[in-house]
Amino acid sequence: MKAITTALVACALGAVAAPAAAGPWEFNPRLEAGYLYDDNYRLALPGGEQSVDGPIADAELELRTLTETGEFSFAPRVRATYFSSAKELDSVDYFARLNWERRGQRVFTRLRGDYSVQDVVNSELPTVGSGGGLGDPDLGDSGRVLVENRRQRYDVRPLMSIELSERRDLQFEAGYADI
Repeated sequence: MKAITTALVACALGAVAAPAAAGPWEFNPRLEAGYLYDDNYRLALPGGEQSVDGPIADAELELRTLTETGEFSFAPRVRATYFSSAKELDSVDYFARLNWERRGQRVFTRLRGDYSVQDVVNSELPTVGSGGGLGDPDLGDSGRVLVENRRQRYDVRPLMSIELSERRDLQFEAGYADI
């Protein structure tokens, strides 16, 4: 399923980027690096805190072109955290952002899309088999447990606007998201 999604995204980028290839291209890199220290990383109740420290990095490379009639930009991004004392909390998250616009004399079209694969931590009420016994939870005393998982999310938002007169226009817009 992941290979199919990647292939579809690559085909869509190729189809959208072809008309924009005539303009001058910009490469806009961004890199952030730092060191994180947190004495309650998962915001647990007193007694269940987990202290972490380690390097973090966030890198993005925006590819963009701008012409008289349109714009195209694609920005892949990677965010990573590494904790020497808590390896199970390390994460590498991936993101991508797409924006394509075309302006005509009376028609405007736009396609926006976002994609992400990231670690997500949810707080859930325990089921019968998790979180300790009745009245004796494993984590704190709230009766909640932390559920860690990896989430893949993408959404696509096309728009088309047709100018009928100086005061009236027709707009068609849709949105699709899948998590």
